Amino acid sequence: MAQKKDLKSKSHQKKDFKSRFQILLFEILPITAEIGVKAEMLVVAMYANVKRLMQSAERTNCVRLSSLALRPLHFRPVVRALQFQTSLKELELPGNSAFIQT
Repeated sequence: MAQKKDLKSKSHQKKDFKSRFQILLFEILPITAEIGVKAEMLVVAMYANVKRLMQSAERTNCVRLSSLALRPLHFRPVVRALQFQTSLKELELPGNSAFIQT
């Protein structure tokens, strides 16, 4: 009887573990697609020059958005889009809103 009880508790523990810790897989989009998604989520229109600069960043792996004077509202999608981009070699963001909460 004790063995049956132990087996039941172990199987219950496995189910409980699986329900608490699920692995989430997600795809990292190209930078321009990612910034579009982030802008839509934050209900922000992206400037054409920022989109163009992000498109060039896809080819060069260098993001150069310096001295655009982007306010936090328009800078936030940029920061969130760059968050998981591991292929970037250079990142230039001076002259924009640095004090934002993501």
